[in-house]
Amino acid sequence: MSVTENAPPVLPPAGSWLLKASDSAALYRLPVYVACTALAVAINLWLGKDLAWDTLSYHLYAGFSAFNDRFAQDYFAAGPQSYLNPYAYAPLYALIRSGLPALEIGTLLAVWHSIILWLTFELAVAVCPCTDPRARAAIGVLAAALALANPILLREIGSSFADITTAEFALAGWVLLATVVRVPHVVPLICASVLLGAATALKLTNAVHAIGGAAMLILLPLPLWKKIRYGVTYAVALGLAFAIVTAPWSYRLWKTFGNPLFPLFNNIFRSPEFTTEPLRIVRFIPSDISEALWRPFAMAAPGIMVHDELSAPDGRYALLAILVCALLVRFRRRLVCVAVEFRQQSVLPADGLRWCCPHYHAAAFCCECPTQDMDTRPDRRIGNPGLSDLDESSASLDPIPVGQRAIFEG
Repeated sequence: MSVTENAPPVLPPAGSWLLKASDSAALYRLPVYVACTALAVAINLWLGKDLAWDTLSYHLYAGFSAFNDRFAQDYFAAGPQSYLNPYAYAPLYALIRSGLPALEIGTLLAVWHSIILWLTFELAVAVCPCTDPRARAAIGVLAAALALANPILLREIGSSFADITTAEFALAGWVLLATVVRVPHVVPLICASVLLGAATALKLTNAVHAIGGAAMLILLPLPLWKKIRYGVTYAVALGLAFAIVTAPWSYRLWKTFGNPLFPLFNNIFRSPEFTTEPLRIVRFIPSDISEALWRPFAMAAPGIMVHDELSAPDGRYALLAILVCALLVRFRRRLVCVAVEFRQQSVLPADGLRWCCPHYHAAAFCCECPTQDMDTRPDRRIGNPGLSDLDESSASLDPIPVGQRAIFEG
């Protein structure tokens, strides 16, 4: 028996619930979950009763269509949304039919929508590279707070929109994919595929997250042939889940219109009930490159029809763009370090020592090496044991000519 087995367990310091929140036990996550749910319910009560245009236009009709066949009586009664998969709106219609007051319905939906914050916390903890449990938990809490700063999320908490409801399935699938990347296993991979396939069937825009999830499999710490096997398993399970969830509604559409995705892809199925021209919604697509580059900053300013029909200023993407630019500047500085190192290595005598250059280039990427320090130390020695038997003159580096320093300093 080892000494560690007899040692008493190390207890976390008092009040460190963040440390407990990053543990694998579900009860340790309870404070985070309770706080997220309480915030969601408080936001819903503060915003008041939801009466969005979409609710009256097609949310209620879609929920009604999930239980009643109106194809023989109605034709585009709620626009093209009349024929999209209505099962995501079935819970809303069932709650309304139950006779519950609007306040209770909104509170129940807010509790359900708060799970999106739980999953954000879990995904951040799963992908955090830190080994310190306290740091991992802190990153998870910060990620949930950053998600809660989304103005569209705040507006839809406790509402009739199905975006959060279906996004929870997609985000749960991504949490499982993150665990698969850490510890490859087929069972969580299949579960992730099922969740993402169901999310796509309930709301087709979630296909972006389902397809993007396949790219996660490239990061698997497995040989190429096993990655391919995992990819095939993911694609098959994803397609089966999508087909099973969408099958009842698609069968009704096929039986009535001859198109299982009516009115979408009618240029392929060619139903006589609708035009064969593809449906394109381009109102939120930038018109040119300059507008696309400015879009993160345009989203930070109040205004309508920028990234949503209503005004929803969101400065997170502008901050992200600034952060990316700062990282690129830092990366450029390191590239300058590599260029200077390459220049200094190139003036070595042709004595077979040029094989050292790649090692110095790799070191330049791994540590900070300001160019001004290099310029003020022209006689810096090469710290390579292989040069110990060389004389003093051959082990020193010649300085960069003054006329060329401006080139390497960018």
